[in-house]
Amino acid sequence: QLGVNYISLSAGGKFEDAVAKKDEALYPYTGYSGDRTMPPATYQDGANVYLAEGIKSFINAHGQQTPIVTTGKISTPALAEKILQEGQADLVGFARALLADPDFPRKARDGESEKIVRCIYGNVCKALDEKFQKVVCTLWLRHGLNAPEASADKTTLPVWPADFVLEATLQPNGRVRLSWHEAEDDEGIYGYEIFRAVNDGPFAHLTSSTTNRHNDMEALAGNVYRYQIRAYDFAGNRSEASPSAAIDIPLPVYLPDGSLRLDGATEAGQKL
Repeated sequence: QLGVNYISLSAGGKFEDAVAKKDEALYPYTGYSGDRTMPPATYQDGANVYLAEGIKSFINAHGQQTPIVTTGKISTPALAEKILQEGQADLVGFARALLADPDFPRKARDGESEKIVRCIYGNVCKALDEKFQKVVCTLWLRHGLNAPEASADKTTLPVWPADFVLEATLQPNGRVRLSWHEAEDDEGIYGYEIFRAVNDGPFAHLTSSTTNRHNDMEALAGNVYRYQIRAYDFAGNRSEASPSAAIDIPLPVYLPDGSLRLDGATEAGQKL
């Protein structure tokens, strides 16, 4: 009669470590605990699962079966299912993932995980919330107040134009700038998934973009990076993977005068 009985482990969101700002109300997700509660893109997937696993193991060992809920950057149905199958938690919670795609549960249930619009954990929603502003998702259409809807029976896929080109260029600041021709779709393109492979490794989802360009700020010198793009429409239908582009980022060369040459053409002005 007391309602749902469970222990939810979201890692924090405490007023005790909130960042105090003059003339503003405390927001419990600005401190360390809040950062752990809404893990950004730099955190590993399932960042808080170890907490649920440890507490579940402890209470089960003491004869208690209270369900344990885990949350925090659980980005795919496959990861959620793995957590449940391995007994790390009894329930999995989603928040930001449902902003990115409210149909996440339905698509997972219907075996359409490939159509899920994946959260990129950029935490624009978190930043807006902590400023007490209207919360939107950076993946939504510009000025949109909710995720867009598509025709229920749409199954056609976005396609790449015949003259498609994906370019990857090294910028003076060390970032890799990606740009590509826009895909085509009879109802419109919603966004693009960007995949990256490091050296001889496999392609993995790096992030998603609502435009046909992206700056990879995580590329490191001394590696070869390969990129592919997949466009998706409002229903989540994906295009075929685009032709790839590769870029070899050389290690920096230190010049006799103490300056740093990042590549064959760009010289940083500062002294070492």
